[in-house]
Amino acid sequence: MAVVEPAPTPVGDETTIGEGGGLRVTLKDYKALLRRVSAMGRTLTPEVLADGNFQREAIVRALRNEVVRAAAKERGIVATDEDRRARIEKDPALQGLKNLDAVGLEAMMASRGASTQDLWDEIDLGVFEEKLTGLLLSEIDETELWTRYQQERSRISLRVIRLLNVPSSQEISDTIAANPAAIQDYYRENRKRYELPSQAQVRRFVLRVPYGATARDIAELKQRIEGYRARARVEDFAALVAEASEDPLTDAQGGQVPPVSMQRLPAAFEVPIGELTEVLREPMGFAFYKVESRRDASVRELDPALEREIASALIQKSGAAPSIAKSARDYASLLDADQETFEGLTGRVGVDAFELEPFSAANASRLPQLGYLPKVFERAFALSLDVSTQAEPLLDGDYVYVFKLMSKEVPDRLRFAAELETYRASVLELERPRIARSYLSAREPANIKMGLRELQAVYGVLQEDGTIGVVGVQPPMAAPAK
Repeated sequence: MAVVEPAPTPVGDETTIGEGGGLRVTLKDYKALLRRVSAMGRTLTPEVLADGNFQREAIVRALRNEVVRAAAKERGIVATDEDRRARIEKDPALQGLKNLDAVGLEAMMASRGASTQDLWDEIDLGVFEEKLTGLLLSEIDETELWTRYQQERSRISLRVIRLLNVPSSQEISDTIAANPAAIQDYYRENRKRYELPSQAQVRRFVLRVPYGATARDIAELKQRIEGYRARARVEDFAALVAEASEDPLTDAQGGQVPPVSMQRLPAAFEVPIGELTEVLREPMGFAFYKVESRRDASVRELDPALEREIASALIQKSGAAPSIAKSARDYASLLDADQETFEGLTGRVGVDAFELEPFSAANASRLPQLGYLPKVFERAFALSLDVSTQAEPLLDGDYVYVFKLMSKEVPDRLRFAAELETYRASVLELERPRIARSYLSAREPANIKMGLRELQAVYGVLQEDGTIGVVGVQPPMAAPAK
């Protein structure tokens, strides 16, 4: 069992293992969180408890729980027995508890290493969050709800013509001739965009970790690949890959992979060219690399080709290219054309024509033909059947659009008034998770400090080979304290 750096101080229940935003979580609080998690049915094995990612997430969750409690206390929110019953009824994870009596519930919690109080505490946190959301939503006035109601129920259909906003060759040449200083300024201000990072050309040898491998299996696999690495020092790398490597993406190419950056594979920049990296643990298993060549970082020169790229970017940045805007205005007259003529526009280079079936603003982002176009949809919903055509080109993203409103259905204000409370309740149910996250994110602790060493002194450190290391000299691993 590996032994890692000891915790800085003795660890007890009052040891702080998380701080942020004026809040503090102790080891005692952390243990209580583990019991609540267990009460909800999650099995916390020693491996889970020693996993650094789990420990970090649990600290953040413990602090988040403190935020919820503080907010509930501030607003006078409590959880009643009726609230708890409603929560159990709605939460799929709690359905198995509905038919248990007090004795059965206590026995189930005991089997999970928790108590019924741990369960109620976790349920109460859910109630607090739900009620906080309800309060926040009740503070949304009728005008805001009416706006949302309209967005959900107003429906329009459109004819849309789309042109890719690409300047003509002459426009690019004219821009270069007329604005050489602007080209230079753009290049200087966006120099990082033209940086070419350091890259290494490498070959890879991989042994995959099979599903369900034990710690012993992993240790043996590590020993095997070290043997192949020793052979790779003196044998042909591509031949060794063909013999034993297990990477379906690169084996057929002798282990050759596309050039890698320092960020992608730091190890390729830590050994001389022609040498092998150490064996690395990767998602699919273990791997080592042979570095064949490297290219230093550089900056692309401002040559004529790059000048034209920059000139094109400057034109696009200023709006629709003049030639594209003119074409869009010409095509706008075809928005009233017969179906065959309109659909035939799509066959022209750089032009697309769409006939959009009725949709609401609420689902505009899910239109498969066009994606999310905030400027287009905002303008489209502002059109009326009296003024139905957007003939002036509108730039949204990389394209220029003209469009015509074909139909429009608007919700009735009287019906909204009759449905107001029902609608408010439906919005609460739909938006509860999002509003809760928004509420909490505004109040969650920033710059969280985590006492991972202190936690690891109690629960250990999960090693790459699946074993649990200990911090300093500690007693044997134990289940979470109750």
